[in-house]
Amino acid sequence: MELRDLRYFCTVAKTQHISRAADILGVSQPFLTKIIHQLEDELGCELFDHVGRRIQLNDYGRTLLISAEKIINEVDDIHKTFEQMIDDPDQPLRLATGSSAYCSDLPLKYKEAYPDSSVSREYMDRKGLVKALEENEIDFAICSPAVAREESELVLSRVVHKERACLILPAEDPAAEKEYVTLKDLEGRALITTLKGSDTRNNIDAVCAATDIKPKIVYESIDNNLIMTMVSKGIGSTIFAWNYAKMLPESDKYVIREFSDCSGEICLCRNINLQYTRAHQRFEAFVVEYFKNLP
Repeated sequence: MELRDLRYFCTVAKTQHISRAADILGVSQPFLTKIIHQLEDELGCELFDHVGRRIQLNDYGRTLLISAEKIINEVDDIHKTFEQMIDDPDQPLRLATGSSAYCSDLPLKYKEAYPDSSVSREYMDRKGLVKALEENEIDFAICSPAVAREESELVLSRVVHKERACLILPAEDPAAEKEYVTLKDLEGRALITTLKGSDTRNNIDAVCAATDIKPKIVYESIDNNLIMTMVSKGIGSTIFAWNYAKMLPESDKYVIREFSDCSGEICLCRNINLQYTRAHQRFEAFVVEYFKNLP
């Protein structure tokens, strides 16, 4: 029994007319009649009753029709899935991040590698990012830390980078004399941070809660340039990922000190039910390589 034969049978079953079905299928009537007889011989029963010059589907035929349509639909779904997987690798992709302090140049680098590609990038807070992934409003998200199962059972997170954390503090701060800082240096410290819901802030809050360290939040902003201006003026310190901190211009107004006891994971996230196309596959591979090559 071949899939082709089942397709032929379904056409005959729906038209209940051999010659009409043959015209639809583009085959000869004798050939189609032969296919139906072969099916009947294989199954050991007739599938149609003859009513005058017409044929009518019987109980055996109706049973086969149900199974045949199910098989055909499943095979068609397989073909559809693989067609989607090997489609246009340059299809537009939507990316969201939970912080503007890392991978800001990733879409540009991707465009340089694949000039015909298109990746839009937007900032979202944690809840918005998870919701957008769940509802397939975006293709990927880059966030830190990983989206926990308690947050969503639909989001798959892949760790792509272990990121170091840095404390950026005014040059006159006593801790500026240290080569490295520790989490204890945050106790009671005036801290300028990103807004609640951002990746940087989520990590800061989680670490402080776990270690029972209480910095003094003096200002919150989504504007990294404003944060750095405030640090330069001695208003407080801030925490950023190392790969963002190293891109800052040199200045005698602030110093950058790496934490010796604090780091975080950056993850690439997607919906587990995302129709994974060739474009998705290529972008994910690029993201992994992008973070792999970070110093």
